[in-house]
Amino acid sequence: MLDFQLVLPIVFLLLFAAGLVYTVFASYVYFRSERSAIEKNVPVAIGALTIHYALLYGFPYVRGFVLVPTLLLFVMALAPLVAIWLGSQAHSKAGIRIAWAGAFTLAAFICRTGFEMYTRS
Repeated sequence: MLDFQLVLPIVFLLLFAAGLVYTVFASYVYFRSERSAIEKNVPVAIGALTIHYALLYGFPYVRGFVLVPTLLLFVMALAPLVAIWLGSQAHSKAGIRIAWAGAFTLAAFICRTGFEMYTRS
């Protein structure tokens, strides 16, 4: 039987890796073949996920401040939601892939945040 403290980090790593791979693949598909399309939502969704990953890597440096971690957590939760919404609005292969990447990234964020809340209490 797996312990709950072991399952959440494993699921986080799997979802994070899947989200990152989907993001890179969707970016490649968009910039390689769909760049001249009329779809304007996909670059914004790619940018939202890029902002999420940048904030994720910068989050440990601002933990000592008072309000900044709360604002970063809000923006980090909002960025995959924006990517899912804009990716689903785009009717292209890259748009669908970026929506899946946002879903995986949001699930990984929830697992990571849940694990931190579980271990601190």
